Amino acid sequence: MQQKLLDSIVVLTAQRDVESLEHSLLSCLTEMFACESLTLVKPLFEQGTGLVRESLRLWRDSYKGTYKWTRDGEPFLPDAKFRKAFISKRSVECMNRDKHSVLYFPITDDDKLLTMLTVTSIKRDENLLEAVDSLSKIYRNYHNLLSENSH
Repeated sequence: MQQKLLDSIVVLTAQRDVESLEHSLLSCLTEMFACESLTLVKPLFEQGTGLVRESLRLWRDSYKGTYKWTRDGEPFLPDAKFRKAFISKRSVECMNRDKHSVLYFPITDDDKLLTMLTVTSIKRDENLLEAVDSLSKIYRNYHNLLSENSH
């Protein structure tokens, strides 16, 4: 587990743009854990409607047994557990209607929400929250560096 985490850190810190950083974050977590889907969700503040949008999603195609990427989903109104994590800026774990484990993990910089990571897996993994917490800190730091360098 520790070697996989270190390898993931190396991959994350090699990125030079935010899009590659986001792809690497989701790829790293998929390699470390048996996830059904990982999604980065961004709030649509400018619309003031409470809507959010999936900016990037990596999901397992159960028919083909492979993973697929989707980008920029349609705006949607999140469920109560998502909103709880969003407002509190703390992770929330729950079960969805398919009895899969869902982790809503807000990635913040100070008090500003950068993105919400949603991880869905068939069963709960005790090590997932710790790994997500560690990788999200690296994501936040590199996101800030990349944002500063682009200005």
